[in-house]
Amino acid sequence: MVSWLFQGLSILLLTLVMETGDIKYALVGMGFLGFFAIPAIPAVFEFACEISFPVGEGSALGYV
Repeated sequence: MVSWLFQGLSILLLTLVMETGDIKYALVGMGFLGFFAIPAIPAVFEFACEISFPVGEGSALGYV
């Protein structure tokens, strides 16, 4: 849950920074987003397999 919270905060930071156009803060925001988004990838793939139950795992992940 903490990872999801920080992902949302990172996206909010990126949204606010992109309006100013300062590249240094944008890179920091992208770094935070990457750091907190990478651990969520296995959970997202597992959820994709669960919600597409009749389809095989390979096909479900191929669509994602």
